[in-house]
Amino acid sequence: MRKTTIGVVAVALVCISTAVWAQTSKEWNDWGNDAYYDGDYERAIECYTKLIEQEPDLAIAYQSRGWAYYGLGRFDEAIADYTTAIEMDTEYRDLYIDRGEAYGALGRHDEAIADYTAAIDMEPEASDGYAGRALVYARMGDDAPALEDVAAGLGLDPGCASCYYVRGLVYRDTGKKMKAKADLSTACDLGLIEACDALEEL
Repeated sequence: MRKTTIGVVAVALVCISTAVWAQTSKEWNDWGNDAYYDGDYERAIECYTKLIEQEPDLAIAYQSRGWAYYGLGRFDEAIADYTTAIEMDTEYRDLYIDRGEAYGALGRHDEAIADYTAAIDMEPEASDGYAGRALVYARMGDDAPALEDVAAGLGLDPGCASCYYVRGLVYRDTGKKMKAKADLSTACDLGLIEACDALEEL
């Protein structure tokens, strides 16, 4: 259910008012999450910044603010927050996935591949690392390793929407339109919006 307009205004007031209602770190986190899931990334950043002021050693607070920066397309700031979080918790693999995605968005392919590889090494049975790395390879036009990673991801999770999406992009870019349509349709049916958009443009 979507938040009401009153609810969204309340989040805004909480995050920017000097006479704050939220005072504990849990409250700042909750208000930040509400703003983030409403798509109000600026206010989410304000709330998560307040959380960080109270809990400067909380890795997940930097991760959450990184998500909000990413949502605004502020990828360098997202990377900075993910990096800070990684320095606090080097074994939290999701941070490498997040930073790899931000590096990929900036076209920093080598760094993206390194982060996805680190995530794969930490949890080789998870498909998301393979899917993320495959997308970077596909963006580089390096189809063979992209398809190898897709195969690995699908072997672990036959419902990996991102895997079908990446393979669909490779097929599209190599002129295999029917195969591209099949894979993008599967990814779209699995709920991946990017695949639906790519399918419409095919």
